[in-house]
Amino acid sequence: MKTSIEPGVILRGVPEVNTLIAKLQPDGSPNIGLPNMFPLFPIMEKEIRKNAKVLWLPNVKREQLERARWIVNLCADADEYENTMQIAEQLLDGIEAPVFNHPRYIPLTRRDVVWKVLEGIEGLITPQCTRFLANHPDDFPKVFREMGFEYPVIIRPYALQTGRYQTLIRSDEDWTKIDKIPWGGTFMYMTQWVDFSNENGDWVKSRIVVTPEDIGLRHTLIGGDWQVHAEQRLGTRVDREIARTQTPSRWQHFRKIGEEARKRIPLDTFGIDVGWKSQSETVLFEANAAMSILSQGHTPEYRRLDFATNIHRSEDQIWNALINKTGQPFRKIPEKLF
Repeated sequence: MKTSIEPGVILRGVPEVNTLIAKLQPDGSPNIGLPNMFPLFPIMEKEIRKNAKVLWLPNVKREQLERARWIVNLCADADEYENTMQIAEQLLDGIEAPVFNHPRYIPLTRRDVVWKVLEGIEGLITPQCTRFLANHPDDFPKVFREMGFEYPVIIRPYALQTGRYQTLIRSDEDWTKIDKIPWGGTFMYMTQWVDFSNENGDWVKSRIVVTPEDIGLRHTLIGGDWQVHAEQRLGTRVDREIARTQTPSRWQHFRKIGEEARKRIPLDTFGIDVGWKSQSETVLFEANAAMSILSQGHTPEYRRLDFATNIHRSEDQIWNALINKTGQPFRKIPEKLF
């Protein structure tokens, strides 16, 4: 059994679509963030960097990878790092070192691809989605007609993992809503909207965590309409969210979905967002490795420790995935959440 960490490589990339994110830290220094990276806790990345070199794609030479005993790819979004992942896959062709979240499989999680990849999983509705280049307002209704969509549909810019600019088009008259979206000359997604409100009128969303050894449930959110966000919430709503997350009988449904998804998307760790249409039927929103799993952002003050328990469970699973894939004796240092 290894007692020291062998030389490795951490792959990062320069964003191709979005810009860098800069925030000032308490000491006044800037903290530069990269969009759509695999979201490790800082303490986790600090541990794996102890005997690793950070290489920035696309400026990587093959010989640098040939010397590595293990490789961790942090570029996680199929839109943001589309060209970067193609270059990385070519560079890694024939490399014997184990690769965590191999660039070969990141494209399987693109929104217009993943619904086809996961189509047919029992209990999972996978709405049609297409990516198209929008150069003229008429491109939107044209794609709608040619691809056989029905109203309503969701329009959103590519390479965004948030609900920003997400717009629901309910009829022919709604196409003017696209004027509020910065779309000119960029790729856009059109997704068939599916009503996932349940018999009680709730809109319920859950995030599944997929790793090689387990399928977990990071959280469940309950909203008042189809756009369910993790804003601050209190009291009964939080109690209901935690009850849904911690009910073992409901976990089995998500476990089956995660296990089948793991077979079709051979990444080491990724997340799946779904909406609860009923006890046995859920709607796919997205599945990718850029999803926020290890984050305490928007965690309610009320019953925070219950939410932290799930985050720590996911943290432990991801530690195990990193250790098992790389074969390195990383110390599983827990992040202090609250």
